[in-house]
Amino acid sequence: MGKHSKRKVGYLPKVAAGAAPVALLFAAPATALAAQSDITVPLDKLMLPIDHQQDGTLGRDLTTSTEGDASVVDGSLLLTRRDVFGKRVGDAQWVSDVQESVDSDHEARDTEIIDTSGLAKAIGDRDADAVTHAQKHSLRLSEDVLARTANDQRLSHGGNRSGAFSLNPAAGTAGLLDRDEHRLGGGESTRHGVWLPNGIDVLTENSEQADTGLRRSVLLDGGTTDGRFAGDLAGGIAARRGSGQAIDLGPYGAVGTASEQHATGQFSGALDTARAVQGSLSGHLDDLVKTDFGQSHAMGGNLGPVSGLVSTAQTGRTGLTASSDPTARSEDRLADSISGDLGVDHVAALHGGTSTSIRGVLPDHPSGLVTQQQHVSAGLLDQAPTTTSWTIVAPPLSITRD
Repeated sequence: MGKHSKRKVGYLPKVAAGAAPVALLFAAPATALAAQSDITVPLDKLMLPIDHQQDGTLGRDLTTSTEGDASVVDGSLLLTRRDVFGKRVGDAQWVSDVQESVDSDHEARDTEIIDTSGLAKAIGDRDADAVTHAQKHSLRLSEDVLARTANDQRLSHGGNRSGAFSLNPAAGTAGLLDRDEHRLGGGESTRHGVWLPNGIDVLTENSEQADTGLRRSVLLDGGTTDGRFAGDLAGGIAARRGSGQAIDLGPYGAVGTASEQHATGQFSGALDTARAVQGSLSGHLDDLVKTDFGQSHAMGGNLGPVSGLVSTAQTGRTGLTASSDPTARSEDRLADSISGDLGVDHVAALHGGTSTSIRGVLPDHPSGLVTQQQHVSAGLLDQAPTTTSWTIVAPPLSITRD
């Protein structure tokens, strides 16, 4: 057997010796939280206690009722969960808050009427579901120094459906209506901030959101000698984004920027066909496609008595409408604007701006129209500003569509 060396009682490994001051630092008394439980995380092979608060809720509801001739079933489900982690060491404190939730609602209606004239029945369903996730983290180093960040996400879905059926054997008529709609949306936002002594702050925020939907309906109305069919389909999508940043220098001044972009698109189509008594058919068809888009930006601030602001915006719209007529109608718009302000408190103020718009309509006006507007205003020593403005209408532009 080999030789074994016995460690002395005072022996302390180098790793543990280097981490010993950290262990003493985090061993300070922690602020108690409701339903507190201690968990541990490894740090340099050392177990450190962290305050942990956890709670959750589960709610369910199901009701049935009668409203006149309708039977109604309504149900909901709500599930939430929250975890809060934190630690306090002297004047420094760290907190992390995470929340999640699931929310669902459903309603169903069923109406049925039977009498000597025939049968009438109607049904309806409505659904709404949402999932959210939010988290917030903050670090406070002293009474005047704080850093915080937050993030939120949301996904939602909604829809409804309705239907009706009627039958009258004596009159020889029957009718059917079916309609449904679905919506889906999601979004995310983030926020960051740092608060420093002497009223100095640094803040930023961003958000994005997108939504879409689809709607459909069908109508059948039948009789012994005539009848009708009608249906439509429509949908759209929208997206939006925004952001902003600001720096507050306390008594010295502040500066900030903001921007926004958006775009939407829609389409719809409808068909209505009827049969006359003589057996001939007549119909009408309508279609619409439309888009909107735009963006805007702004930047401004002040330094002592001097302040300034510059903003710009661009927007556009295109639309195409078609029907059973042989010609379609198109309408397009574009606009651009920019403005600025510059001033010195109680001394002078100057403002100016210009905007340009382009509009074209086919086939009503086969030429486009360009309009430009400009204005300037100035004031001295807190007097009412003097404004000058003018408008320029450019010659028509030739617009063609392939």
